Amino acid sequence: MLRPPTQTPDGTQVVQGFSPRVVATLREGLATAKDWFYPFLSPTVFLLMAWANTGSNLKSNDEVQRLVDEVILAPDFNCEELRCF
Repeated sequence: MLRPPTQTPDGTQVVQGFSPRVVATLREGLATAKDWFYPFLSPTVFLLMAWANTGSNLKSNDEVQRLVDEVILAPDFNCEELRCF
């Protein structure tokens, strides 16, 4: 899910991770920038992990995985049916 670490020209490692402030900044205007979802591989994974790491602190890694496996990846799941939820 995560991209491999990268380094700056001087050899320091780029910080990997995000905070609610980073999420807010991205949503306020950087969403159109190339690879705004770094360090994750896709916008979908970024959005899922942003959800998992904000709001309630009761979401465990196992519960996030269960959401993906049992809900999002279910053959009869249709995200269009959630419009106006």
